[in-house]
Amino acid sequence: MDPLGAALAVLALGLYPGGLFLLTVGRLGAAVAGFERGRPPGVPGLLAVAAACCATALAPLPASPAAVLPPQGGASPDLAITAALAAVAVAAPFGVPWTHRRLAVPLGAAAAVLALAVAAGSLSLETIRALPGPGMAAARWLAAAALLTAAPLAAGAFVAGPRVVRSTVMAMLVVLGASLLVPPGLSGGPAVLGASLIALTVIVHAAVVRQIRPLLVEAWPPLAAFGVALGVAAVTVAAIAAR
Repeated sequence: MDPLGAALAVLALGLYPGGLFLLTVGRLGAAVAGFERGRPPGVPGLLAVAAACCATALAPLPASPAAVLPPQGGASPDLAITAALAAVAVAAPFGVPWTHRRLAVPLGAAAAVLALAVAAGSLSLETIRALPGPGMAAARWLAAAALLTAAPLAAGAFVAGPRVVRSTVMAMLVVLGASLLVPPGLSGGPAVLGASLIALTVIVHAAVVRQIRPLLVEAWPPLAAFGVALGVAAVTVAAIAAR
């Protein structure tokens, strides 16, 4: 990698959209949601945070440096989803078993994103975001809603795990979901506005999570059913739009 590419990689991973950006919005989200401190993260928790930062660094956020990294003008397209799955797999279980209801919602969100990837013929979130047509736009909105619904359950929001891990993983899933809805090609002031709206989405999402905490602790059946319904709807709409 040339020196400019290396500098952009450091910027994407360390500052924006990964690293400092994700940790900052995650910390703000944790404060708004009322997360307890929990135990120290340990090595698995630190690996989960690092994976979440890598996933967010590859998300198609406005003016992201990763979009212009080599080779061929962009980072490897499948790493964002892979890193996201790795972060959830490491961070989620903190002492609370995966019940069928807790598991169903994240799986529904994953199926929604996978359906978009199949329709796009690519695992690149940038390509998925650029899919044309009102049907694909509706599928993206449904997939984003499924990710936001799944985020607190997948991250184990109110279990007795490390706060930094829970907040970072939850923020990562919210950012990935919101990034599907940001118009491509933003630069300058619109890019700053787009990034600010994504950060605001994390904070508003955390406020909602705080209000529905009892439902999240128990993975209440209607909440789980709603999350699964969003995933099924996204898959259905994407399949119809791709025909």
